[in-house]
Amino acid sequence: MSSGSAAYRKEAEETQIMGSGLVIGGGAAGLAAAIAAAITCVIHKVNLPAMFDVGGLGLLIGQCIGRWGNFFNSEAFGAPTNLPWKLYIAPQYRPIPYQDYQYFHPAFLYESILDLAVFAILLVLTKTGRLKKDGNLTLIYLILYSLVRIFVEMFRLDSVMYILGVPVAIFVSVGIIIVSTAVFIYNVKRG
Repeated sequence: MSSGSAAYRKEAEETQIMGSGLVIGGGAAGLAAAIAAAITCVIHKVNLPAMFDVGGLGLLIGQCIGRWGNFFNSEAFGAPTNLPWKLYIAPQYRPIPYQDYQYFHPAFLYESILDLAVFAILLVLTKTGRLKKDGNLTLIYLILYSLVRIFVEMFRLDSVMYILGVPVAIFVSVGIIIVSTAVFIYNVKRG
């Protein structure tokens, strides 16, 4: 590692820029993609909720696979642990307060496995035909993925934004659960 990249990594650790993922960029790209999909569906008279139902399944598989990038980049790991499935993190990738620890929770792995489980649940729901209204699969995806995210956030060390000591991602996930549940209940009651 050159002295320039070492200095950058040290500065990034102190300001928590690296290791946090592309939170803002990823969110903006996702929002832009959703808006583009909605506009395309309206223009071509395609059922938007049904399109999101189909896209949600592919998105989950993408998230499941994408989390393995965190493994190869030594990021998105959790607090120190001595559990049998602990993950070794090289010293240069450890946050400064955790330099004396070698093994950490593989938070990326937890999310990858749980994303696969959510995919399986959604696939079963799709195959059984129990969801009568287009868009309900997407709402269930949003609820279940938000629960996964809350669980995984409890382990992670690299959350960059906090409110009252709680990662913002947890507040966002709770908000998504509340709104998605309300819309799902409305859809079920409306038939």
